[in-house]
Amino acid sequence: MEKVIISFIIFFSGGILFTFTSCKEEISKKIQQMPGTYQEIDFSLDDIAEDLEFVTFSDEISLRWTRLVKWCDPYFYYLSQAKDNQKVIRFTRDGKFVDALDKQGRGPSEYISISDFFVDENSGNIYIITNKIVVFDKNLNYLHDIKYPAKRDGSVIVKWLNNQIHLFYFNHTGTGYDWVKMDTTGRVLESRKCSETLNKVYRPLSDIQVFYNENKLYRFHDQSDTIFQIDSTGYHPKLLLNRNFDDGYNIIKDEWNDMFRYGDMFIISDQPHRIVRSIYGIGAYWIINYAKHLPANRYREEETVLYNIKENIFALVHTFGANYGESDISGLPNDWCGSGVISPEGQFQINGDDYIYDLIDSYKFLNYINSEDFKEGKPKRPEIKQKMIDIADNLTIDDNPVLLLLELKHAESD
Repeated sequence: MEKVIISFIIFFSGGILFTFTSCKEEISKKIQQMPGTYQEIDFSLDDIAEDLEFVTFSDEISLRWTRLVKWCDPYFYYLSQAKDNQKVIRFTRDGKFVDALDKQGRGPSEYISISDFFVDENSGNIYIITNKIVVFDKNLNYLHDIKYPAKRDGSVIVKWLNNQIHLFYFNHTGTGYDWVKMDTTGRVLESRKCSETLNKVYRPLSDIQVFYNENKLYRFHDQSDTIFQIDSTGYHPKLLLNRNFDDGYNIIKDEWNDMFRYGDMFIISDQPHRIVRSIYGIGAYWIINYAKHLPANRYREEETVLYNIKENIFALVHTFGANYGESDISGLPNDWCGSGVISPEGQFQINGDDYIYDLIDSYKFLNYINSEDFKEGKPKRPEIKQKMIDIADNLTIDDNPVLLLLELKHAESD
């Protein structure tokens, strides 16, 4: 299988350790367990996608790279996270600047910072996630605050689904809540109490993830053997994580209190092991990025796996090896352009079509276009490669990041 790459720089944000509380699991013998072995396939973007689009954002306003880009008809919402000037910026479908929600501060109608945000597709209201939820209308006028209904005894992740707010707590003491569902006024509709305390170490947003897939939410964290599904009927166990892999690089659980530091990196064990880096749902499949660590050699291997839930098959579609401290490269091989990978940063719907997106800094985009891999690559869809060349012809290293939109095929999920 040919290995194809684009160089990206990922800055490690670790270094801060937290005490983790695990909640009592709802284990069922009927739950499907994920596999512990890979099948290598001749992967093509044709297997999962219809088209690849590109959006260049207007230079009327300077943008920092972000993981948080969202869509609510008719605008893109782009989170700019400069330390003292965090704001949500709106752009048209073709990247023209519209306006910005810029109300950072400590006043009654302001937000201290932005860790996430979402947009109500019915009203257009914008919900800013900070030390509370601050709500603005579609014209960027302040409406009200929503306080978290339970004590934040640890981290909380906030998500939006079916016109409701979902809070996922990761408490330190085990005396609070695991999950709370609220309406748009902050009224609690349903909740799940945390019932067991396990003091573990974790790194938020890396080892704890809540992701969307076809009108459902899924909750994963590295200390749990169960992945839960959240839908209109409640909170249910969906899959069992398989920690044992055929190659011996297992997903470690019990050793998480013993962290090993290698330069700027914290490693959970000095033995060979595997960790889950990210999960994205794309209908009938999940895209799972693993990192396989060999600490003794200060080496890791990034793996991108396409998980077919219905058939319970892991298909290995991309690997890339790197020493500790070097950039990691993971994602879906871009055979349409003949080289490179598409590294999902998130997903959304536009006019009923599902997309995953990748956001690339302008200088990285230009470096890729000028690379030998790109020039010599044999594209399966030459017109898409030409689109990238045309964008690069009008791009400078100081321009805003380029948004890649991979339109997914319509497929029924499990």
